[in-house]
Amino acid sequence: MNAALLALFMQATGFNQSGQDLFIPRERPELDASGYARTRADNIRVDMRARADVAAYAPIVPVAVKARFDVLDTRVDTLPRDPPRDPIKTRRAWGEVLLPFGLLAAGRMGTHWGLGMLANGGDCLDCDSVDSADRVLFVAPFAGHLWAGAWDFASNDERTPVPRARTLTFAASRWYGDESRERCRAAGKTTVEYGAFGARQDQRESGFHSVIVDGWVGVTFPWARIAVEAAWIDARFDRLELAPGILFRRPVVARQIGAAVETEIGAPDGVFGAGVDGGHAGGDGFRFHSDYRIDRILFRELAGTVSDAAYVRPHARVRFVKTDAVDLSLTTAVVASADVRTHAWLGLEVDPSLTFSFRAFVAALDYGALFLRAKVDDDPVQLVRLRLAIGF
Repeated sequence: MNAALLALFMQATGFNQSGQDLFIPRERPELDASGYARTRADNIRVDMRARADVAAYAPIVPVAVKARFDVLDTRVDTLPRDPPRDPIKTRRAWGEVLLPFGLLAAGRMGTHWGLGMLANGGDCLDCDSVDSADRVLFVAPFAGHLWAGAWDFASNDERTPVPRARTLTFAASRWYGDESRERCRAAGKTTVEYGAFGARQDQRESGFHSVIVDGWVGVTFPWARIAVEAAWIDARFDRLELAPGILFRRPVVARQIGAAVETEIGAPDGVFGAGVDGGHAGGDGFRFHSDYRIDRILFRELAGTVSDAAYVRPHARVRFVKTDAVDLSLTTAVVASADVRTHAWLGLEVDPSLTFSFRAFVAALDYGALFLRAKVDDDPVQLVRLRLAIGF
């Protein structure tokens, strides 16, 4: 899928991207809407979702109110055979104002960082999560970097194991938008981006405390790209309620570490591309975000995500047709994984995809074949999935 189509289907929600659209001068009130309707069908389930991102801009002053709505989100809300409990859900609603010294935002907004390995906004066309945080955020530019501070007084994301945890986050990054990155690449220049954040989480009622440190680096060459993200989490429960009325009063400490690397040789809009990705989720149960997808069966469907495992993922892409309106490409990935505790081989998975896009329409046919270690001589676990999406 080309970059323009990706931009149509998704809205980034990290510290870096907030408020980028407020730099556009407006002489009258404006209302902008984008989104998509998707349907996915495979030999496990059929699901659908319509999503709309709406932004209202004030005239003259750089102020905006934004929201995200999901309609008939059967993948997240219900089993496929049941009607949705709430057919229209407000996933996000927040406001932004561009001040002379920085950006101030407040409300329920998405959470995303780096590669999306730990904090993932679920903005991609095939994503399922709806991570968000009730947050007050301030971002200011200084010395060629973006400096951010955020206070989350409630969150709905996978990195927070208890509800209503308060989170204080400080971050610094050097980031370029997709358009700037593409201009540099077309001009034969290299783009270097990086960032780091530290966060402290507390929830007094459950006695939960954690410290999170995460850093990422991305380098985009005219002919290649490499990106790395690593995270460390130190969590502590002063007490655990094992069952109603039964408390375990001794502190429980968990230390987790995870890392992911992505590489690709070849221009994004070129005919050929190939690379090798890898990752490690260890310590006391580090878990990759479920929308950080590396395969189709083992981690996505059976395990839910990468946890207590390491993997290597070589991949390749060939584009058959590329015009301003039409894109037809074939991608293939092979995922080999192992258990980091026992060092036992988990399995080998082959995941080819054929993707066709015409303007704002996307159709993809995915296949997956998983050869498990325990059943290496048996027939593989197989999955066939058809994905259709129309954007606006």
